[in-house]
Amino acid sequence: MKARKWTSNAAKVIEAAPEENRATELRLNDKEEPIVKALGITWNTSEDRVAICTGTENKVLPMTKRNVLKKIAGVFDPLGFTVSFVMKGKMLLQELWFRGYDWDDIIKDDIVYKIGAWLQHPGFLSVVKVPRCLRDAKPVVSKEIVTFVDASMQAYGAASYLCYHYEDDTISSRLIASKSKVAPLKPITVPRLELMSAVLGLRLTQRVATIIEISLGDGELLL
Repeated sequence: MKARKWTSNAAKVIEAAPEENRATELRLNDKEEPIVKALGITWNTSEDRVAICTGTENKVLPMTKRNVLKKIAGVFDPLGFTVSFVMKGKMLLQELWFRGYDWDDIIKDDIVYKIGAWLQHPGFLSVVKVPRCLRDAKPVVSKEIVTFVDASMQAYGAASYLCYHYEDDTISSRLIASKSKVAPLKPITVPRLELMSAVLGLRLTQRVATIIEISLGDGELLL
C-alpha cells in the first residue's frame, strides 16, 4: 500500500514529500494558513494547533427540541475542548424534557431566550485552539497527569492535563481531554454529585494514562 496525503507541522517534511502524495489541502505557496482536517478536527499545521470543526449552516431553524439536539450533535468534539458550550446545550435539552416538550413542538415560554443566547456561541468555537503536542521540545525530568473534577446541581465533569517538568526548571501544562454529564433529573445532593464527578475523573485518567503510557502506580496521578 502506497502512503498518501502526507502532512506535517514542519515545512521541510512536506517539501520532501512528492506533491502528488501530499494532503490535497496543503498549498505551501498560498498566503492562507495550511489547515487540514484530522479525525474531524481542524489542524493548523503552521501553528501546530487543533480546533473544533463547526457547521457553517446559516439557515434559521424552528425553535424545537429536535433542532436543539441537532445543534448539539453538530459540534464534533471527541476530546472535550469545548465541553462548556456543549454541556450548556445538553442542560437546555434536559430542561425541555422536564417541561414536557415533544420533539417537534414549537418552544414558546421563557426558555426560548436561553436557547437563543446559547445559539449565538458556535461561531466563537473556532477561536478555541489547543496545542497538538503535549510537551515542549526540551529535556524532560518527569511528567504527571493532573485531573480536576467538579459538580453542581446541573452538571458534573472532569478535565485531565499532562504536566511536564523540564531540566531548566520550567513546567508546561496541556489539556488532554475532558468529560462531562448532566445531573440526573431526580434530585441528588451535591456531595453525591461530587463523588460521581470523582468516578468520572478517575475513569478519564485511567483511559488517558493507558493511551500515553503512564503507570498510575508510580505516583504520577494527581486527582
